Amino acid sequence: MALDGAPAPALPDVATGRPVSLALHHGSTRKGRPVAAGMFATSHLPEARDYAGLDAGLDPEDEGEVTRLQVTMRNPLVFRGARPRDAQARAAAGGHDGVLVVMPADLRDPSSPLPERIWAILTDPAAARPAGAQGAGELPALPGGYRPDPDAPADGEWVFEDGVAVRWRQDHSELVAEALRRWKGWPSDAQIHMREEREGQPQPSSGSGKQLRAQGAALLWELTYRSRPSSRALHRGAHKAPGGFAAWSERKAVARHWASLNGGEIMTLEPGQARGLRIADYAVSGLDESEREWIIGPQG
Repeated sequence: MALDGAPAPALPDVATGRPVSLALHHGSTRKGRPVAAGMFATSHLPEARDYAGLDAGLDPEDEGEVTRLQVTMRNPLVFRGARPRDAQARAAAGGHDGVLVVMPADLRDPSSPLPERIWAILTDPAAARPAGAQGAGELPALPGGYRPDPDAPADGEWVFEDGVAVRWRQDHSELVAEALRRWKGWPSDAQIHMREEREGQPQPSSGSGKQLRAQGAALLWELTYRSRPSSRALHRGAHKAPGGFAAWSERKAVARHWASLNGGEIMTLEPGQARGLRIADYAVSGLDESEREWIIGPQG
């Protein structure tokens, strides 16, 4: 819709479980307020200015300061039209790292019309950083040097030194998604590149190898710094205990199937016993509908 005769900017297409990176605004009476869980941000700048006053119990006309945030969620919970009171509780229960609400246009106040806009409510402070800040520098790096690059393009690009492509650079959430697709098809390949990153080995010589290395590094970083305990028992069917990162399932029938193929046995981790990543949290569409797989690190 148009508020001043010009077309309103198109909103990004957001959906539950789909990774997204958004430039939003947070209003506060304190400039540069630290990012915290429960923080509110909006895509509509005037709305953020109003909330800057409300943040301190002031009249909305007493505008405070606005901080531009880059909000990146790998697994958002999306609502449309309204935010339920228990939105954050639902997000936490479902393993989501934030809440997004697509709000319709509101023209009830002609002096301050509101276009269609997106609200974000953070459940993970790590999902946001001040726009323009060197957010990547605040994140730990793996031995091979990898850390998420908040300014990397979604489609990826080559980094050149002296005219030679030395590594592949891509949005972290995209790298993780690609790594999980490879994990589901060729887990041993993914494990090789994760191990090489952990050991700090040089980049592979081939272009495809450099891309796979970036994917493996991103998945290893995610497992190292963003893993969480399982709230359910996990099962694995194998003839020996895994020595590194390995697949476990919420479904005992899946473990029973794999145990029957290799003459193995069913191993079980009790709820909370181990930390890892649940593939369904990363919305790798269609790849994990039946197995309900987790990637779990070495035990013991």
